Parts: sequence; C-alpha cells; structure tokens
Amino acid sequence: MSDQEIIDAFHVLWYERRQRQTWRNTTWMGVELQQCPLDAWLYQELIHRTRPQVFVEIGIKRGGLTLYLASLFQMLNGDDMSTGHVVGVDLGVRAAREVVGGHARVTLVEGSSTERSTFDNVRRAVAGRPAMVLLDSDHTAQHVRAELDLYHRLVPIGGYLIVNDTNIGGHPALSWKETSPWDAVHDFIAEHPEFVIDRECEKHMLTQCPDGYLRRIR
Repeated sequence: MSDQEIIDAFHVLWYERRQRQTWRNTTWMGVELQQCPLDAWLYQELIHRTRPQVFVEIGIKRGGLTLYLASLFQMLNGDDMSTGHVVGVDLGVRAAREVVGGHARVTLVEGSSTERSTFDNVRRAVAGRPAMVLLDSDHTAQHVRAELDLYHRLVPIGGYLIVNDTNIGGHPALSWKETSPWDAVHDFIAEHPEFVIDRECEKHMLTQCPDGYLRRIR
C-alpha cells in the first residue's frame, strides 16, 4: 500500500468504523468537542501565527470547540479583553449557552448561517476586526457554498477560512454521499483566486478538512 492508501484506510477506520470511540468521544475540559484533535491543534497554531482578533465559528452544537477557542484566546491575551473573541453561530444556541453563555470572550448568534440577517449580526459582532472563520454547520455543498460567499469577506489577507468535513463524500470518508463541502470549496476557489488551499495545514495526515484550509493571499 502507498502512504496515501494507508492514510485513507486509517481515516475511514477513525472517522466511520470507530467514530463512537474517536471524534464522537472527544472533550475539552469535560465538554463534548466533536473535532479531530489534530485539526484542533492546527487551529491553535494558526491563531498563534496569524493573530486574528475574532474567531467566527459557524455551527457550535454544544459549545465544546467554542470553549476551546475562548481558552486559547485567554491564554494568548490574558487580561487584555480588547482582542481575542469568539463569535459562535447556530440555528439553536441553548445547549452552547449552558457552556459558554457567560464567557466574556464569547458572543452567540442564533439563526441560519446563510440568512442575511444572521450574517449582518455576525458582522456587527466582528466590528471590522480581522477574523478567522470556521464553517462547520450543514455539510451539503450548496449550503457550504452559500456560507463561503458570505463569510469570506471577514477574512483579511494572510488570514484563514477553514471548511470542516471536506473529508466526506469519498475524500476519503462516507463515499456514498454524492456531494460534500469539498465540492463547495473547489467551486469557490475556481471563482476566488484571492484564496488558495494551504495543504501544509494537513501535515499530520489525518484531518477532517482536506483541501479545507483556505488562506487569503490578496
């Protein structure tokens, strides 16, 4: 087997066959965080390197990743509350509010991520500050493309727009799905040369975001 075949086989084992032991059984400070730990580590590296003032998380579920990101900003910025803020977006934020609702570095926005009113609320919360964006809500290609069309505007030159679950639809997981965020990414990239896929972010080989780390270059 080639290296890539080994990586793909392990990916399917980790993501599909043993998911209740792996990414569905991952926590941050006791709160469920359904992320690949290697991707979460990459978020930390990118935040430290590019220093966004705001992290926009689309799709927060129970708030585990939101808490993780707020913890990173707290470690990075200490008592300086003027920078390092998480804006979390979801159709329903009740579960997340129980976890991060009182956190000084978190703002929760309830609503469909692709509704213009929701985006306007997020943009007001970002308030013109440089942002990093993670798309992790509805994983259909059509929905993700609509999110990309909206939220890429918040990312500065040198910043990152991350699309999660590009691994589904046969890349290499859940091959039975006809489309996935991976398709939305490549459709978006073809029309937006100001963004490039940064495959160096896949250095740990296992990632739920293959081709999903987009860096703005102009």
